[in-house]
Amino acid sequence: MPRTLETQLRKTYFSLRIGVAALGMIFPFLLWVGGLTKHITLRPSMSAYYYATRAYPDPPDCKEVAMATLPAGTMRNWFVGFLFAVGAMLFVNKGSTDRENYALNAAGIFAAGVALCPMAWDCDSTGKFSWHGAFAFSFFAAIAFVCAFCADDTLHYLPQAEQGKFRNTYRALALFMVASPATAWAFNVFTQQTSKIYWTEVFGIESFALYWFVKSREIAKIIQERRSKTLSSEEHLPV
Repeated sequence: MPRTLETQLRKTYFSLRIGVAALGMIFPFLLWVGGLTKHITLRPSMSAYYYATRAYPDPPDCKEVAMATLPAGTMRNWFVGFLFAVGAMLFVNKGSTDRENYALNAAGIFAAGVALCPMAWDCDSTGKFSWHGAFAFSFFAAIAFVCAFCADDTLHYLPQAEQGKFRNTYRALALFMVASPATAWAFNVFTQQTSKIYWTEVFGIESFALYWFVKSREIAKIIQERRSKTLSSEEHLPV
């Protein structure tokens, strides 16, 4: 039986939302596990996977080898592909307010910028301005803004009893995202890891992915509540 237009639009919308969260949750660990299958240990940052190979997992001695002769990073295509996919899906998802929409559009553009402007891996990069770093910082700032300042925008559509539960969850996730550098530092201390930037990025991205899942659940409940009210009103119409 063909789906109604309303059902088709709703399923498409939620598929896009869940896709953003799923890609975000998978992305860091795909790089890690994919690298391990090629005998590349965990890198200091996610961006390092753009260049890392089994022969050169770290920046080479530029006196011995020219950057132009290095092979493409083993996980480069995955790194670039995921960033463009996440960026595109964030861009096409429309926020519930103008400020959320602008932040999501910006996050999508910044994600593409991270892919198009890889981190420096050359002898003369120290102290220079990095477009990669600027785009990466701006991306995290944009998604943190959405999580911290746009989460409450749709809560008023829910019954009062439901609002507090979602609000507390959003605040906890926003706090965890902002605290991700400190969380990564503590994680490295207790687990004796050395990839501080990598785990900061992981905790930040996973926080936003969880926020996106919860927000999608909230929106689904809002739609369910409104449909229930509509059906209830129709049942009480005079015959």
